Amino acid sequence: MDKISVFNRLFWFSILCLGCGGWSVLSAQIVTMALDTTEIFIGAPATLSVSAERNVMDGQGKFTWPTFQDTLPGGLEILEKLPMDTVAVENDNGDNLIRITQKFIVTSWDSGYQAVPPIQLIWNEDTLISNPLLLQVNLSPIDETQSIIDYADIKRVEWTLGERLRQWLPWIIGFAAVIGLVLFVIKKLRNRPKKSIEAPSQSIPLEPAHIVALRALEIIQKDAIWKQGRVKEHHAGVSEVLRAYFERRFGFPAMERSTDEIIHQCSRLSLNEAAKEHFIEILRTTDLVKFAKWSPTSADHIRVVELGIQFVESTTTDPTEA
Repeated sequence: MDKISVFNRLFWFSILCLGCGGWSVLSAQIVTMALDTTEIFIGAPATLSVSAERNVMDGQGKFTWPTFQDTLPGGLEILEKLPMDTVAVENDNGDNLIRITQKFIVTSWDSGYQAVPPIQLIWNEDTLISNPLLLQVNLSPIDETQSIIDYADIKRVEWTLGERLRQWLPWIIGFAAVIGLVLFVIKKLRNRPKKSIEAPSQSIPLEPAHIVALRALEIIQKDAIWKQGRVKEHHAGVSEVLRAYFERRFGFPAMERSTDEIIHQCSRLSLNEAAKEHFIEILRTTDLVKFAKWSPTSADHIRVVELGIQFVESTTTDPTEA
């Protein structure tokens, strides 16, 4: 720091001190500032104390302290802020005072005189200004007995397992999240309902009614289960085949109607008398076996099937009819 800069700083600091001194005399409360030393080496710590005193007889009130971050006005760097201390003291006049002291551990990294301007405190609605300070900051002495030491080698430090885990943890979490997302998407794709492609339905033409009936009657005729004592089943089978044929051939629900209803319907159809008589005889005979427990002869068993075949053949007009 050059001499002109030092003289300028001391000049303006002296003017500031004179102005601040007049203010302190007018106030009933007192704010003072002090350092535990007048000079330090660069970077060495010093203790700065700011004390606010008030007379207990002056009534109620409180001090509002300024807020400092890491630097005091004037450039001193705050290394540490100590807890605030409140004590009761007695001045030279015997008055009882309350003294509140706030201490700071400070330092400076600039050589020369370091000016500490007054600090302002608020007492209720009044502004109180402390005294200023000067601190001499000296360069650190050089030990000429020691040789200049070269830079030390870079020291390699092995990371602990915990430090490595903390370093890798974000990557592990991110990788796990990606894997989870991929598995979730795969599961969704596999479980989604598959759209079934329905083949166009093709209507399979039914066999003509007379073909179905004749084939069934031929099977009944060939099996001849009446020879095994299954007389009722034999006649019931013939009745069921002819009723199904009559229903498809003439469009009348013969499977659900009684014999009398079917006979009544036959009178309305254009059937020849022989076919009509054969059909009525078949229905009457099968009803006698099923409900009246009539015991027909062997000829009756054979005749009922033959009459059924004749009825189907005589009422078939179109070979392709459904």
